Amino acid sequence: MNSIILASFIFISFILFQIILRKINIFNSLNPIKILIFSIFNFALLILLFNFYLRIETEIIVNSLIHYQMLIMIYLHFIIGMAKSVSLRIVYEIFISNNKIISISDLNERYPLNDLFYKRIKLLLKNNWLRLENSKITYTNKAEKLIIYTNFIKKLLRIKISG
Repeated sequence: MNSIILASFIFISFILFQIILRKINIFNSLNPIKILIFSIFNFALLILLFNFYLRIETEIIVNSLIHYQMLIMIYLHFIIGMAKSVSLRIVYEIFISNNKIISISDLNERYPLNDLFYKRIKLLLKNNWLRLENSKITYTNKAEKLIIYTNFIKKLLRIKISG
């Protein structure tokens, strides 16, 4: 058995376990240490089950663990980044507002517009994620697609809106 295939299979099972446990409110943590510990437990349990039936070589198990942990690190960066992104939060606020448009003053009421927030809005405008029209901000098509995708993932993993 190829170590990359084994690692990929165990990673997919980890994602499915995460979704199931989040749906039944057993594991809702975004703590990276808890997720890492859970991922190691998942790997060990599945390797024991596979080894019971297939007798996997030690070299393949070690290589699989390396590939698996790489996938877990990518997953952690993706999930934590999505959950804590200020840019996604700004675009999301516009997405849920009436008429898909929000004034800077309304945005200022929800969040005090400090220096970081202004810089982030300027960056989003510069990179065509947002548009400024008559001192109101709206999002572009590519921002809408991103928000729809990230909202799906957040609902699937039961991640609360943050940022």
